[in-house]
Amino acid sequence: MEAAQVDGAGTFRCYIHVVIPVCRPVIGAAVALSFADCWNLVEQPLTYLTQAPQLQPLSTMFNQLASENTGFEFAGAALYILPALFVYMFFQEDILSGIQLTEMK
Repeated sequence: MEAAQVDGAGTFRCYIHVVIPVCRPVIGAAVALSFADCWNLVEQPLTYLTQAPQLQPLSTMFNQLASENTGFEFAGAALYILPALFVYMFFQEDILSGIQLTEMK
């Protein structure tokens, strides 16, 4: 960071070009894990949204769905996994580089 400041970079440019690239694996892993945690909530919506079942997320719907139509359930589960899979695919390089950095130390 000091080298960038000596070269004439301002505080904002140092932050964008030095600090953010170093923190990118941590930020990517934190975003992916936070999304997975929020996406898979079951207990909190069941507790807080008991009076409004139309506002409950899909995770609680799968918890309450018990029918004979297993094809419908599996199709819904496959569609439910897609957003989490896309988030992981988007941050996969950051997560893997973070794992590689921890192995080097």
